[in-house]
Amino acid sequence: PATLHDGLVINNGLLVVSPNQQFLARTDNDVLSAQTLKVHNISSYQMNERTKPVSLGTTVGFFNNAGKYSRFYEMYNIRTDQEPDVIEQSKVAGTLLPQNLDIIASSTENDMIFACAPGSADVYIFRYFNTGEKRALSTWFKWELPGELKYHCVLFDSYYSVVDVDGKIELHRLDIRPLYNTSTLTEEDYRIHLDRYVGITAADITYDHETRTSTFTTDMRISPNLPYIVFSFEGQYTDRLTIDHATGKVTVNGDWSGYDLVFGSLYDMKVHFPTIYTTKNQGDIVTADTRASLVIHRAKINLGDGGYYEVTIDSPARGDRVIKYESTPEDAYKANEVAMLPTATVTVPVYDRNTQFTLKLTSTHPSPATVYSMEWEGDYNSRMYRSV
Repeated sequence: PATLHDGLVINNGLLVVSPNQQFLARTDNDVLSAQTLKVHNISSYQMNERTKPVSLGTTVGFFNNAGKYSRFYEMYNIRTDQEPDVIEQSKVAGTLLPQNLDIIASSTENDMIFACAPGSADVYIFRYFNTGEKRALSTWFKWELPGELKYHCVLFDSYYSVVDVDGKIELHRLDIRPLYNTSTLTEEDYRIHLDRYVGITAADITYDHETRTSTFTTDMRISPNLPYIVFSFEGQYTDRLTIDHATGKVTVNGDWSGYDLVFGSLYDMKVHFPTIYTTKNQGDIVTADTRASLVIHRAKINLGDGGYYEVTIDSPARGDRVIKYESTPEDAYKANEVAMLPTATVTVPVYDRNTQFTLKLTSTHPSPATVYSMEWEGDYNSRMYRSV
């Protein structure tokens, strides 16, 4: 028996789903009634009955909870005269998606699917981008929220989450795309990357000349488990502050009375690059030469909006090598402006075999760190292998 639990309207009719089968309800008549309705069995995939099918614009996605790890399927070409095409989009994530991803949210305009398990603070996001009829981008990444997620949704390019932080329920808003009231540095479009932040105007800041400290009070509930900083819209910041959790009074070293500030907590942004191989394109198929000898001399990382970040070369033989970068070389930005650049390319010295190191980029800073792509240079030797 097929117990129907949800449905989704598509261009060919109503897609109705059950835990083990999917149906298409439609009519060939001008009037929809009990006599004209036709229900067609189109597929037999297992689906997590605690979730709903989500629209990806012109296709439909749904989660499978049958195995040890969750799976995400995308269904397209849904018709009654043939079986639909179904692709497992979570295959590249492997064992990274936990079971019971039941709290689902989607944003068709931003090409994103959000999924979280009950009682968890980790939100897994599927991001895709189509150019015409071709899928140009398909990727998974993870956000770690400051507490247990209870509910989330996307409204008007903003991600809203109801989070249980230290036993208190909080409503958070994250702007997926810059809005008219999104906090940015001065008049530039550089967004401030802080968690749970609030704005503090210069009129609310009091400077004490004797102690040389600035104080302000906020109504925001301050968590004792998070590292907080103050950040000015001109680009200055400091973590030298003390917080009175009972009254919400914040004391900062130095004179900040003439600045509009943002008060929030830092978070870590991490990107682990995959193992580098020599690849060849044959139509839409990309093949990697995993048998060849490849020594990487240097890696070139192309960045977008960026401030401060660190690149780690993790090698079992040599240990971790951490290189600190700022996208602010001399004579690259104008005086009296925010020390950031819209684009930058950094060269990371490696000189190691491709399978003997892992390249990581991290940023724990209120300035943005945007990664576009990575290129490499090195010595390639096919060892005279020939494929039969």
